[in-house]
Amino acid sequence: PTPILKPVAEHHHTEARSITGGFVYHGTKNPALKGLYVYGDFDTGRVWALKYDAKTGTGKPIELAKTNLRLVAWGQDHD
Repeated sequence: PTPILKPVAEHHHTEARSITGGFVYHGTKNPALKGLYVYGDFDTGRVWALKYDAKTGTGKPIELAKTNLRLVAWGQDHD
């Protein structure tokens, strides 16, 4: 029906195995994250931010944290 688009970013199975999608950050508490897509991996507990480059259609993941958490969902509030 339509062409298959290439992924914006990829993770090898050595660093992630079950990505839990997140949100684009629009808050004020962490200005360095503004406009970045924040997401993580259920299995490893790692958290990344992704800056999208509209010119190339790709993004480079920036690792934010390594945790012992099982990331199953993300939430948003008004801030």
